[in-house]
Amino acid sequence: IQRKVDLLEEKIADLESRIKEIEKKLESPPSDPLEVQKMGVDYTRMQSDLEKLMEEWSSQVEILKD
Repeated sequence: IQRKVDLLEEKIADLESRIKEIEKKLESPPSDPLEVQKMGVDYTRMQSDLEKLMEEWSSQVEILKD
């Protein structure tokens, strides 16, 4: 279980980093509307993935506590 928690933490950190990169790019968005749209779709997908990983991490941590 601990290994799974460690792996989830790595994935969460990676996604958080990628989300921050997109946020930074969207502060000064590119002029191509299709690129902006793709970044928005990627951002939404990553946020959803992050939420799922956080839920899984939380449940694994609870198992470890027991």
